[in-house]
Amino acid sequence: MTRRLLILTVCAVAVHGAVALAGDLRGQPWAWLCAHVVLFAISWAAWREVEARRAALRAALAGAVLFRVIAALGAPAMSDDVYRYVWDGRVLAAGFHPYAHPPDDAALAALRDGEVWPRINHPSIPTIYPPLAQLGFGALAGAGAGVRGFKLAMAVCDLGVVLALLFAARVLQFDASRVVLYAWSPLAILESAGSGHVEPAGIALAVLAVALAARGRAAASGAAVGAAAQIKLFPIVLLAGVVRCGGWRAALAAVGLASLLAAPFALHGPAVAPGTYTYGARWERNATVFAAVEAAYRELGTGTALAPAVSWARAWIGGSDAAWTAVYRACWPGPLARGTVAVLAALLVLGIARWPSGDPTRDALRVFVGVLVLSPTVHPWYVLWAAPFAAAVRSVPALLWTASVPLAYFGADDVPWLARIVEYGVPAAAAGILARGSATMRS
Repeated sequence: MTRRLLILTVCAVAVHGAVALAGDLRGQPWAWLCAHVVLFAISWAAWREVEARRAALRAALAGAVLFRVIAALGAPAMSDDVYRYVWDGRVLAAGFHPYAHPPDDAALAALRDGEVWPRINHPSIPTIYPPLAQLGFGALAGAGAGVRGFKLAMAVCDLGVVLALLFAARVLQFDASRVVLYAWSPLAILESAGSGHVEPAGIALAVLAVALAARGRAAASGAAVGAAAQIKLFPIVLLAGVVRCGGWRAALAAVGLASLLAAPFALHGPAVAPGTYTYGARWERNATVFAAVEAAYRELGTGTALAPAVSWARAWIGGSDAAWTAVYRACWPGPLARGTVAVLAALLVLGIARWPSGDPTRDALRVFVGVLVLSPTVHPWYVLWAAPFAAAVRSVPALLWTASVPLAYFGADDVPWLARIVEYGVPAAAAGILARGSATMRS
């Protein structure tokens, strides 16, 4: 370890230790943001040091392990999702179907306690987490893991992302020093080990899927996407690119493994987490494109304006009242905006798969960033899906987003527009400056 890297490690340990000792920081988003900015600067300096002295990579990775242990030992600082994970695991370990009972169901009253139960978010809504995530939660709960045990497990999964990136660096031949940009990323450490989010378990598989597809391992890459989508649904956006590389074998492996993981749940009840429908129909926070589209439809008064057309089509075509009621409801600004951005996201994903850049990691980054920007909900930990690919291609705009996205913690019902302008504006400005510089160099 070089002297400079040692100093950077000590500074990072101090900040991570302060955050871990601070406990719940939801009332102090400025403190959280400052910690992110300081740690982001430290991570960038650490990468530059490792880039200049490749022998320091192992020491930097050892530091990454230490940071995650420190973060995992603290209490969840900005999110209560981990309490839902513990609860879901407890429900499955007790022999109940987690999709059949919301947390406040009287049938689960015997599982309630004073630590986890009072902190579960939206207890009247059934869980949103897919089968493989549920199996992991059940295994941890069955082993007696509590909140810190779950956080440590997510820290291990996040180290799995680091290992997957190292594998991808060897396969795709990008500079392994860039792995430090993820390994030391404050977003990765504080949202996985710190808050206990499950994303890293799926992200590790997503990184492997991209690397395996580039290596020509069609079935393995498809299976990785299928498994990742059964942890969180979001990585399904990689399927088009993986199928383009691997053909029907990749598609069959993805669908087959996803179905196999869902089968035990389907045999005893719902195969799909019912909370997913509620989430898809109602959740909205920190949106940009979606918010603009919804505002435009609201200004146009789409529900009222399209009602005569729906009535005419109903009289002309006929059909069930329930179906036409659903069509009428879909014409209102919120549902219509969700449908619009869903179509745009699908076109984006298919377009990138059809016209790849030649760099699989860059294409994966474009897919994740593009879909996130279109999404109605962008929590800070969602940006983790883009983070390893941003590190692999050293995308300054995307990496800056990992530093600015904690602004999404500001505001109660939704993020103030000023915060959103800064959060999205800083990466967008960086992208514009870099694009202008590249154009100047070409000319």
